[in-house]
Amino acid sequence: MNENKKKSHTLCVGDKAPSAMGRTDEGTPIALSDFKGRMLAIFLIGEGFTPSHQNYLKQIADRTDDFLRLDCSPIAISTEPEEILASFRESEKLPFLLISDTNSNIYKAMLVPGQNANGSWLINEDGIITSFISHMNPREQVAATVAAQLRIVES
Repeated sequence: MNENKKKSHTLCVGDKAPSAMGRTDEGTPIALSDFKGRMLAIFLIGEGFTPSHQNYLKQIADRTDDFLRLDCSPIAISTEPEEILASFRESEKLPFLLISDTNSNIYKAMLVPGQNANGSWLINEDGIITSFISHMNPREQVAATVAAQLRIVES
């Protein structure tokens, strides 16, 4: 084994969220660490921009007010180029931030071995992971993420 190789680390609740870079749907470079001071619900929506992925974004939009009531900002991350995300956000009037991760930097940093690459993460104001919700169908995924954030706020 090469001693110089960096050992991979599985992200866990209690870990600091990675500061991987992506681009907003407006093309601005952004890192997850740029959101320190805000609670986040990060949704990894997957590769491709299928009707299922579009439905996922609509489900997040439908529950954005629930997240905001819990002082939590939902963010969706896709491997699609920012132009595609911007066009969809505009056409659907999505009320949350979309991040383009065309190089899969964020996906690689947040990948949980043995799990689907999709899923959602809750991150607190200090940039610490407070919950991971394994991939489900879009409606269940978003509902489970809202419920997890509610449990965190109430504890």
